[in-house]
Amino acid sequence: MHRGLPSEEEEKVDAEEEDDLEEDVAADRASLAFNNPSSSPLLKQAKQDVQNLNTEVYRTNTLCADSQKKYHFCWGEPFLVLILTTALSGAFVALLLFPLQPSLVCP
Repeated sequence: MHRGLPSEEEEKVDAEEEDDLEEDVAADRASLAFNNPSSSPLLKQAKQDVQNLNTEVYRTNTLCADSQKKYHFCWGEPFLVLILTTALSGAFVALLLFPLQPSLVCP
């Protein structure tokens, strides 16, 4: 291995580092343009819209979490009692209606 010439792996790593650096520079430029107070009114409005959207999403998530906490225990025992009473009521009505079928009343 010769010390003066870079290997293929070193060239690949250098190329990847250059690509990463170019992406970082592009992202920094976009960030500066977006955060620049002297930028266009369209960008200012877009930034305000994004902030408003973030605020509304946060409020919605908070409301949803609060509702989940509030009604978390409501699906426990009362729900099972409701299902059981509904099933027993249906069985009772079926037992009352079974003898009233026409085939059993009129032979």
